[in-house]
Amino acid sequence: MSWNELIADLHGRGELAESAVLPVPAMHWGIQLLQGIAAWVAAILVLAATLVPVAISGAESLQVLLGIVFLVGAAVALRRATPQFIKSAAVPFALAGAALIPIGLRLEQNIDVTLFVIGIGLYLLSPDRLLRFLAASLAFGVIWYWLLPERWFSYYGELEQLRYWGTYLAVARHLLFSWLIWALWTCRVRWPAVQWPLRDAAVVIWLAGLVVLLDQHLEAPMFGLTAVRDWLPAIVQQAVLLWAVFSVVRRQPQVFALVWPLALLLPLAVLSPQLSAGLLLLWLGLSTQRLLLLWLGLTTLLFGYGAWYYSLTLPLWHKGLILIGMGGVLLAGWGWLQRRKA
Repeated sequence: MSWNELIADLHGRGELAESAVLPVPAMHWGIQLLQGIAAWVAAILVLAATLVPVAISGAESLQVLLGIVFLVGAAVALRRATPQFIKSAAVPFALAGAALIPIGLRLEQNIDVTLFVIGIGLYLLSPDRLLRFLAASLAFGVIWYWLLPERWFSYYGELEQLRYWGTYLAVARHLLFSWLIWALWTCRVRWPAVQWPLRDAAVVIWLAGLVVLLDQHLEAPMFGLTAVRDWLPAIVQQAVLLWAVFSVVRRQPQVFALVWPLALLLPLAVLSPQLSAGLLLLWLGLSTQRLLLLWLGLTTLLFGYGAWYYSLTLPLWHKGLILIGMGGVLLAGWGWLQRRKA
């Protein structure tokens, strides 16, 4: 029976009043995805046809004017009860409008500050979740860039400072984003339209940044931990992970009773930021019962372990000893559990 047939049947039997406000049936996610892709393709084609002549002419004032028109039009389309296709197409128009204004005003000199302002502005002005996610990702990406040593020091002229400050900036990055993710995913959801894009963007930028930094061997702690001075920052940046474990143990002791063997893996977090991020996401997924975070945490753990094992900053026999030690601890925990059950 279709939706219209069901409503007609309820009206005929008198079980549903004629003046009742009916819910709109939700569209299947596959159809929504295809509709969103089609809207983006159509919007990009329209933008290309509009912007290519403007770019060829080089008229800066026209670029600013078009940016304002795109932003205003996208805002109207997103805030009114327009079809979903129009709302999806409005997102690339809003992004293009936000980019055209600083290009026309020649603000490329401080491009990072400009991108940060664009991200904050789009996030505050847009009611659309996808656009807010993209805007928050842009702002978080700029913050990540600001916490890179290459932003402040030259690779050729200030190599020693680059190495020195790389350690502290890596710790600051890790603490900031891990705290943001833990706070945004565990706090009470009062404004879903505001909080959900923030927490999604924080996870995406954090994991993307950790993947990009796999080839950054100037920063410590990364994989090496070959000197005592490398161990202290590596331990300090686990503060949020340790707080997350302590918080769950205090608030949900029944959860810890089931997954306490996972706590035996906590020393692995010191070996690399990727392993630390995976453990935090895994612990966060267990405490909030979110399958997506569990899969993300497990994938990040496996990825971080593979990257650490195949890095060349530690001898293989050192890695073998570490893995033997962790395997012994896990085996002892398993044996204790078997004895307790018996």
